[in-house]
Amino acid sequence: MNKSLAVQQLAKSEGFITEGRDLTRVAQMFMVEGLPHRGAEVMQKGMADGSIEKTEQAYQTLSDTLLQSREWEQALEPLGMAASLHKDGSLYVRLAQVNLQLGRWADARSSLNLAFEKGDLSDEGQAHILFGIAAANDKKWNVSVAAFKRAERYEGTRVVAGKWIAYVEREKARLGG
Repeated sequence: MNKSLAVQQLAKSEGFITEGRDLTRVAQMFMVEGLPHRGAEVMQKGMADGSIEKTEQAYQTLSDTLLQSREWEQALEPLGMAASLHKDGSLYVRLAQVNLQLGRWADARSSLNLAFEKGDLSDEGQAHILFGIAAANDKKWNVSVAAFKRAERYEGTRVVAGKWIAYVEREKARLGG
């Protein structure tokens, strides 16, 4: 893989790699080799100059490179664009996870609402858990409990949701809400 990436880099620097799919492949190779910053640079430049078409896949690859680079803030916009173009709500769940990482509770809930609207989630119970966590962090106790109660409907999240409900009820009592 190292040799292949070196050949790809040389070809790119000499102007032989100019097509979007080839540039995207180079960016993905950088990610695989642990150099996501370089992959992000390739994607950002290609999307800015038009050599990489702004498709769902391009936005998703750009967001992946930025997330692997721990550039959470920068990853929000391309991930949101990819999510809007994606066939189901799964990328909106991922966007919510990034917003949770950044402490953007309302944005996380908004992303999850979009995920629920788009539907076809592989783990809807987990999405309700995330919604409940975002609401709890925002001290929106009733909204949080309602989300966890929805999560209790799913076998895979039933136990965790119950624990969260107990936690939220304690916090609500402790903080007076």
